[in-house]
Formats: sequence, structure tokens, C-alpha cells
Amino acid sequence: MAVIYPRGIMLLVSLSVTLLLVGIAGAEYTNKIYIDENCNGVVTTDGHLAGEILLTRGKGCASAKCQCSFRLTASDPSKRLKVRFTQLDLGEESNEQRLGTIKIYSVNDEKKVDKTAAMSTDPEVRGSEVEADMNVLFFDVNLGTYSTPKISMYYTVFHEENCAKDEFLCGNYQCVSKSLKCDGYDNCGDKSDEKKETASCVSGAIGVTSSPGQLSVITLAAILLLKLFL
Repeated sequence: MAVIYPRGIMLLVSLSVTLLLVGIAGAEYTNKIYIDENCNGVVTTDGHLAGEILLTRGKGCASAKCQCSFRLTASDPSKRLKVRFTQLDLGEESNEQRLGTIKIYSVNDEKKVDKTAAMSTDPEVRGSEVEADMNVLFFDVNLGTYSTPKISMYYTVFHEENCAKDEFLCGNYQCVSKSLKCDGYDNCGDKSDEKKETASCVSGAIGVTSSPGQLSVITLAAILLLKLFL
């Protein structure tokens, strides 16, 4: 039977704490919202500054359960929402199947404005984002009869100009959280939060974020813990 000495135990503890710190650094924007679990519901961002909207957890999606609508609301009423498709496959119209649809509306005083037409399904195409006029987006999903639909989107909470100290000013004058810099997602919409020149991103970073400030804190914490227990 292997024996773990006190020093070994403390090393394991220090490594666990370091991993926890890495997780906390990305915890603000790892929110996942599943369409099939929120039919006819209202979902708030719950303090998350960005996240994913997915069709299902991967258990399969019954047509009756996934042909539904839901509303996404930013927790802070002074902020707005924007969303971008990362994957969209609802089939093709044919004699064998009916094409699925997804509509995205901006909601202002219960008035819905259809924004879908201006939204490209290609995430690399400029203009592929929908921006809410206020802090509410409404999604209406109909899967048709396609047997293997795929829907995924990425949302970001933002506002325009007058950024706070913990916010990053994008090249398009939108403000997003600094914690979203260099995370591999184009939160700004012009990629200024993912470039070395504008956001000081460092390639090859550990974890879900490569913001130099966050990495410095995590690295310092790891070094101090290791020195303390070794």
C-alpha cells in the first residue's frame, strides 16, 4: 500500500488550489443554457458575462420538447445582449423532411423586433451577430422534421462607451468584461479582445483565458503555494 507523506499531501493540496484558481478565472463566462430545458421560460444571465446557448445536453432532443420559445435577459438592466451562431444545421427542405427554423428577436417594452434576417449563419462573416436594443432577446426554435439538428450560439453581455475599470473597450466602442479578453471567443465582434496588439493576448496560455493579469495572479499563487509546502 502506497504511503503519502505530509509533504506529498500538501503538494496535492497546493495543486488542487491552483486548479481551482484557474477555474475561478473563467467562471464568469462558462454559463451554458440548454434550449430543451427552458421551453417557454425566462432565463437570466445570472451574473455571467458571456456563455453558450446549446440545443441539448446531448441526451437527444424530442421534437415536441425542442420546438419552443424562451427569453434571455441580462441580469443588469443597464447592459445589453448580443448573440452569434457558432453552429447551425436545421436540414434542407425536401420531400422527405421539413426545414427547421430559428428566429431571434430583440424585445423592448414587450415589442419584438425580428433580428434574424440580418444575422449570418456563418460565425466568420461580419455582421453575424444580433444585438438587443435593450437587455432582452427572445428565441423561437422549430426543428422541423430533421433528425439530427445542431444549434449552438455564444452570447455576450455588453454596453457602449464609458467603460468601468474592470471592463475592456473594444475597437467598436463597446465595453465587455476584462475577464473575457483572450478567451478564444470574439466577444467584441471586431476581434479586438482576442488580438495581441489591442488586448495584449498571450498565446499558449493555460486554461480558458490568457489575459496577462489573470495569468499573473494564478502563477503567483501557484509559486507561493509550492514554496510554502515544499
